[in-house]
Amino acid sequence: MGCNCKRARRTERKAKSYNILDAASDVLKSALGIDDDVFAPKDIAQSRLQSCLECEKLVRATKQCRLCGCFVVAKTKMHKASCPLGKWGAES
Repeated sequence: MGCNCKRARRTERKAKSYNILDAASDVLKSALGIDDDVFAPKDIAQSRLQSCLECEKLVRATKQCRLCGCFVVAKTKMHKASCPLGKWGAES
């Protein structure tokens, strides 16, 4: 069985990038005085993101949707956002 060192480092970098995005989001919300109602709950955002990451319309290099052009890491966190394919919708 071979070493999965590269895979482990890649997984670690991926986890760190999401943590950085979460922190940046919190800072931005605080600086702009944005209500938490603008953002979907973390569990819903994570479910949406997982759906996008598995989608055939995702540009993997930029994590951008080919249909709407949005960056899915940001879009999936927005309360009123929805998937152009109908895979997930806005929260009511």
